[in-house]
Amino acid sequence: MIKKTSIILLAVVFLFVGLNSSLFAKKSKVEKKVVTIPGNKAWTNTGIKVGPKDSITITASGLVAFSNGTGSSKVGPDGYPAPKKGNALDYFVSDYSGDHAHCGTPYPQWRQAALIGEVGNSKFLVGKKRALKGKNGFLYLGINDCSFTKEYYNTGAFKAIITVVRAKLK
Repeated sequence: MIKKTSIILLAVVFLFVGLNSSLFAKKSKVEKKVVTIPGNKAWTNTGIKVGPKDSITITASGLVAFSNGTGSSKVGPDGYPAPKKGNALDYFVSDYSGDHAHCGTPYPQWRQAALIGEVGNSKFLVGKKRALKGKNGFLYLGINDCSFTKEYYNTGAFKAIITVVRAKLK
């Protein structure tokens, strides 16, 4: 009788553990943070450290005005619109000759004053929304511009909502 009771008890325990294995498995941890990226600062440390298996999503909004904060230079996180004809350099020289001639855009492959990011030594365009994985280090967000203060200062700010899904730990 003891053997039969012990076997039934063990079966119930294994069934309970099997049905509730999620109690013992590590779940992904989701972190969310809102960060303000001032238009007059090259880089902002978000305070978020990511690992290579973490998934990061950045959603941004707001306005930054480059070239003395003039209204016509106000842009969203995607940056200053690319020209419909010609190249971007011609466009900036004709419309913002003083600002462009001052120093140029640090990353000319991306739009002027766009929201950009950096983790480790890897720089990337963020714009309004960016999802990425495989990065390792602290996340910085910045403005794709070179003149933040003085004669060709920037105004405004972007707001970024950063969601990090941490890799599951086993």
